[in-house]
Amino acid sequence: MSISLAALELLSGLAKVKVVVDSGDRKRAISSVCSYIVYQCSRPAPLHSRDLHSMIVAAFQCLCVWLTEHPDMLDEKDCLKEVLEIVELGISGSKSKNSEQEVKYKGDKEPNPASMRVKDAAEATLTCIMQLLGAFPSPSGPASPCSLVNETTLIKYSRLPTINKHSFRYFVLDNSVILAMLEQPLGNEQNDFFPSVTVLVRGMSGRLAWAQQLCLLPRGAKANQKVK
Repeated sequence: MSISLAALELLSGLAKVKVVVDSGDRKRAISSVCSYIVYQCSRPAPLHSRDLHSMIVAAFQCLCVWLTEHPDMLDEKDCLKEVLEIVELGISGSKSKNSEQEVKYKGDKEPNPASMRVKDAAEATLTCIMQLLGAFPSPSGPASPCSLVNETTLIKYSRLPTINKHSFRYFVLDNSVILAMLEQPLGNEQNDFFPSVTVLVRGMSGRLAWAQQLCLLPRGAKANQKVK
């Protein structure tokens, strides 16, 4: 077990190395992780143990790292198909289609994941895919899935002197996502009279920033009312 976990950790580290890697080599690395998950999940039931499931979970986490660091691999149809089949295997315990059987639709399948931990890891991988697939390139480059905004940036560009690092509230979701919430307007184009919240989401697929404000009327309508 320790050797497998060490190998997966090393493979995750290699995904973060900033060197030019051929697309074929990256695809082989992702395919190898997928094959590893299939092999471990296909073992006989008596061999399934907590250690085995820990290795499968680590493999899914390694897969998330590779997809996060190389999101352009999801643009290749065969690579995306293979990854989605592995996610389906982790969530339901079997694939809907293989070379020997006909397609088995979701409604006809009996969910039987290897364990709930494996299912959660597969669902986290699916969330990672949905956040990265077809995402519009960010200002930091088309290969970066993360937002450049963080707490320091919000404090720096805020026009309100009352905002500081103690203004943020932090929450943990599913032991994998950290939410940083600022429940006050930034003093820029946001109206100070309406409830506002800025959320920084940190997860396995990167950091995202969202700003929301409760407006009962369009901004243009509010401007017209002020003129009258």
